[in-house]
Amino acid sequence: MRKLFILLSALTLLLAAGCGGSSGGGSSDPDDGGSTTQTISGIVTDPAITGAQVEIRNISDDTLVNTCGVAGNLLCRTFSNDEGGFSFIVPSSFDFSLYYMQTHGGVDTETGISFESISLTAPLNAFSGDTDGIVVSPLTSLIVSDLASVTSRMSQSEIEAAVSAIRNAFGFSADTDILSNPSLEPELLHASYLLVRIASQYRDLNSTYGGGEEDPFAAIVRAVENGEFVTESGEFAAGALDQVFAEFTSAASYADVKQELEETLTLLANLSGEGNIVEELVAAEKSALFRRAVSSLVENLPATVSDTYIENVDKLLEGLEETADAEFALESFPIYQAVRFALFSDDFFGDYNSYLSADFDTALASMLAADGFATALGTIMNEASVQFVNIPLAAANLPGDNNTARADYYFNSNIDRNYLARKLISKVYDDEINDAIYLEVIYSYASYGMLEKAKRISDAFLVMSFSKATAYRYIGKFTRVYGSADETYNLLKSAEDIIVSIYSARGDGVITSDEASELILLSTEYAYIDRQDESLRLKEWLAEEIANIANETTRKTAHGRLLTAQWHAAETLVYSNDSRAEDAVDYFVELIEGQYPNTTPGKRYSIHLVYYAYASEMYRSLGLKEKVKNLFTDNIDPLRLLDQAEEGVQWQLYYDSILSDLYWSGETEEAVAVLDTLTTASAIKNTTKAITITMVFEEGFDTAVEFFERKIPMGDTFSAIGDYMDSWVYLGVNKSSTGVALAAVEMDNETLALQALTYMENKLDSLKAYIDNNSISYNTWLTLVVAGSREAEAGYVKLAEVYMSMSDDVKAAELLQKAEDYTDASTDSLYKAYAYSRIGVSYDGLNNVSKVESLLAKARTIATDNFTPAVFYAFYLNTADDYNLLGDKTNMEFSLDTAADYAGDVHTAGTTDDTNAIAESGYFRYLSSRYYTVPDMEKARNMLLAAETVSADIASASKKTSERKSIILVYAALGLVDLAYEKTGELLSTTADRYDSILDIAGTVTSSSDFSGVSIAFVDTDKDGKPDFFLPSATSAEIAASGLELDDDSDGDGKPDTTDTTPFYAD
Repeated sequence: MRKLFILLSALTLLLAAGCGGSSGGGSSDPDDGGSTTQTISGIVTDPAITGAQVEIRNISDDTLVNTCGVAGNLLCRTFSNDEGGFSFIVPSSFDFSLYYMQTHGGVDTETGISFESISLTAPLNAFSGDTDGIVVSPLTSLIVSDLASVTSRMSQSEIEAAVSAIRNAFGFSADTDILSNPSLEPELLHASYLLVRIASQYRDLNSTYGGGEEDPFAAIVRAVENGEFVTESGEFAAGALDQVFAEFTSAASYADVKQELEETLTLLANLSGEGNIVEELVAAEKSALFRRAVSSLVENLPATVSDTYIENVDKLLEGLEETADAEFALESFPIYQAVRFALFSDDFFGDYNSYLSADFDTALASMLAADGFATALGTIMNEASVQFVNIPLAAANLPGDNNTARADYYFNSNIDRNYLARKLISKVYDDEINDAIYLEVIYSYASYGMLEKAKRISDAFLVMSFSKATAYRYIGKFTRVYGSADETYNLLKSAEDIIVSIYSARGDGVITSDEASELILLSTEYAYIDRQDESLRLKEWLAEEIANIANETTRKTAHGRLLTAQWHAAETLVYSNDSRAEDAVDYFVELIEGQYPNTTPGKRYSIHLVYYAYASEMYRSLGLKEKVKNLFTDNIDPLRLLDQAEEGVQWQLYYDSILSDLYWSGETEEAVAVLDTLTTASAIKNTTKAITITMVFEEGFDTAVEFFERKIPMGDTFSAIGDYMDSWVYLGVNKSSTGVALAAVEMDNETLALQALTYMENKLDSLKAYIDNNSISYNTWLTLVVAGSREAEAGYVKLAEVYMSMSDDVKAAELLQKAEDYTDASTDSLYKAYAYSRIGVSYDGLNNVSKVESLLAKARTIATDNFTPAVFYAFYLNTADDYNLLGDKTNMEFSLDTAADYAGDVHTAGTTDDTNAIAESGYFRYLSSRYYTVPDMEKARNMLLAAETVSADIASASKKTSERKSIILVYAALGLVDLAYEKTGELLSTTADRYDSILDIAGTVTSSSDFSGVSIAFVDTDKDGKPDFFLPSATSAEIAASGLELDDDSDGDGKPDTTDTTPFYAD
């Protein structure tokens, strides 16, 4: 028999006996010779379910029984074997009425259906007279669910009543034994399979939307206990499914679910029930699932299909299984993947009419025999199999504390974010979107160093040749990181050959914008592996081809991309001190000269000036002063004069670095003269700052100070204090734009750094004295002296941050104290709370816990009498972040709850507007993300539902669509991928918007990380700040440098991962 591809890792099938398990036999006490134990055994069946964790549980409190084993002190837990069998050694005095059986996970050996999140149960007292014939099945599960009110034991009469109700619901005769193995009787098998299908659909909807019964069978019992469930005519009783799915009847996908279940019931009713009844059922259901997949993809499908179509679809199914030497599980995702591959391997199979053609058999044989088809098909079927993390592992297969095993477990599981993205493909019938989703997945796997997996997916799943070229470039990009330069070159060359062949085959001699863009990116990748010869060859060829593009807009765009590629290539050589760097910059300048001007007067040469600024900076890095001068004189300044003549001012935005380079080259007077022609305040400040930084290193601190203060006077009212901070310390919260102090630190010039820091500290002290002497409110300057927000430090805090980078914690603390004193003197406001919090964050960097706690406490005591709802929201959100810094999740959640209350008062429900509705929806979106870190998924979902409601009041159609796309992306970021997909149908009105959103979902999911700024870890299941695993490519040095520690309880359920059978799933 061919192997069955099931959605379960092979690891799970290497079963180990549980603590209470037994192979049979009794036990006697050697002291008295009497029998003290007995063996009970049975089967988990639907038919046989292998790999299920089987437990005996107390009815009274639902705890796991611990009286198993010869000594009677072991947990009653084991695994079902390949035939679904299990056994336990229990005391001879065992009272069956007190216990019930429960399973977790497992896989149906015949259908391949995974019992992820579906537990089967059976009342033990039903088998008290047949202790080696216990049956745990979907039908027995209805008995236990129907006895939910039982508090201590299950009597025979209660069980008989439940059995009678189930018989009546399904129309079974009075002598039908629903406690028997359902795989032996057609009517029981069909009912059992139907129940599993209903439970699976309920599980999936509950996973998507939440709010349902934890046990799907408890939901089914709601309908079963009310009487007829399946009618004599083989249909669901009126309202029966609606009772089962009561929580989800309004869901967008419920209609499809209902239709599929009705089709399943019809299929079961038409089975003969003769011969091998299991094989008959599997074949029929597999055919139906396969036909549904084919019909979703073929063109020209009529409302009613012919018998010939059905026959040939079955031939396609049989052919694929024979070619792969494997059988499909009864799961739609792997079937859809294989169908999609087959249909796009040969266009013949993409049209309904082909299935009616006399050429069908010949075409099928040809496709199946094609080179590489069988290998690719096998890859597809293998890649579709996953390990469900809530299905227990045998002890021998636990990943434990082995990082490689943990990573492998994750990347082959159903919680792998790339797997979640791939599942979207089975829901979108668009070639380009599907390939685009796969490209997101391929990029993600490659970035993790999983190059072989990325390559397998590229070869097996991508439909379009162009997509495959892009995939090879992605893989090549990371092969240079994780592999070798030769391997990278081969991948890049393969990608280039694909694009060139597409271009050549078209025969029009005109390269498209997409082709040019892809080849330009390849040329850049060649440069990164030191194949400048290949990079230059490709770019020179492209330059000629781009010139032949007739459409002016397309030609300009392509040239611009080529220009950007050469910029990156030159930059790489410059910063690696390569001898070819100067030639590369020269060619970059040559391409700039060929750039097309803009058509807007006064801005015609804006793009030229941006790139010339980059070229000038690179010449400066190479120490080429004459080339800097000549570039300015011959290329840059003439363009400036042309734009200036048209009264343009945008050129001033780019002159800060240009004039700084010119000053460095020795043309100091000319640089200052041009500076004096600038008219915009920002350009004057930025250019003065740039020249000052050059001057301070070339001519000394005092000269630079004199120059700066002359060009940017402080003013009697300290109006320029912000400009001084930006220029002498640094600009922005991420220190990306350095001022003098930070530039000096980066150049290891501590003396200069101290001069700049002292200079600015004196300025701030003078400002404070000015405020005191003139009785000005401290609040006037609070955002410039301390902080503008929790994330945006300023003034004294900025100085402290630089001292911390110099390891002078004493001076940093002194400055933070000045910041605190200033804040103390301010009157209560939201910004005062922000200031306290920001100072506390800096103290956290000094590991001063007491100061952190005291400052965050001060932030919480701000009087809020005059706050508006929006300010209240911001205040309590800030408080929540403070508690998060302290590790106090309880108070963090309370603060988020309060922020949510105020967020709901920003917009008046039912009124149409843009400003307040967009603001409130955005607040709810952000709160959802914060609840996720608590973690509290229920509240996170509720915030998104609130955002959805508010978004309906947004007046502008385009703004409403944009906001709703943002809401959908938060669903995706929370890992609720199926729900995010459902929301694209509920919230977006056009197919184009839905497809755009689905692609965005894939990008969000594949790139999401629980560790911002960390490249070697991204998964933290329990949100405790410890990664579930590090990427296998991470070195010990990288792990140590990250400061992260591997989580020993990844799911946060109190069970160490070394013994937890579901280490990534809290049970």
